[in-house]
Amino acid sequence: MSENKRRSKKLRSPRRRFGAVTVEAAIMTPILVIISLGSIDIAQYINVSQTVCNASREGTRCATRDMTDTVNQVTEVIHSYIQDAFPHIAEAEIQQAINLQISHENGDEILDDDLSALESGTPIRVQVHFNFSTVRWFPGLDYFNGDINESISIGRRE
Repeated sequence: MSENKRRSKKLRSPRRRFGAVTVEAAIMTPILVIISLGSIDIAQYINVSQTVCNASREGTRCATRDMTDTVNQVTEVIHSYIQDAFPHIAEAEIQQAINLQISHENGDEILDDDLSALESGTPIRVQVHFNFSTVRWFPGLDYFNGDINESISIGRRE
């Protein structure tokens, strides 16, 4: 009979373990979901930072060309670059999220927004600020709320 008792204990053992597995899964699943969502949010932040950096470079390329006459042309290039990167966001929201400064290297404003008056070799500074909350997928997480991505590029006029 002792052998029958051993068999019955072996048969009961997995059933007892099944309850423990359920409890462990119930505890770990929310933790894993939070870690996954946080990883996705951080990856989105990095993507937005890279997009802002690239938009600043594109704006600088446009501003340094001798064919570009006004600051508005540079602004349009930057806006269209960011709009193309985030087509699911309305154009008005993108424009509200962007703050641009196109200036001389030292930060002085370009007079009358006229780039054609600048001499060849003059440094032009393009600074782009972008509000990350505009394109954020998980707005409820607090660690990036209101964060502004910034990029500065400097180039010389052709």
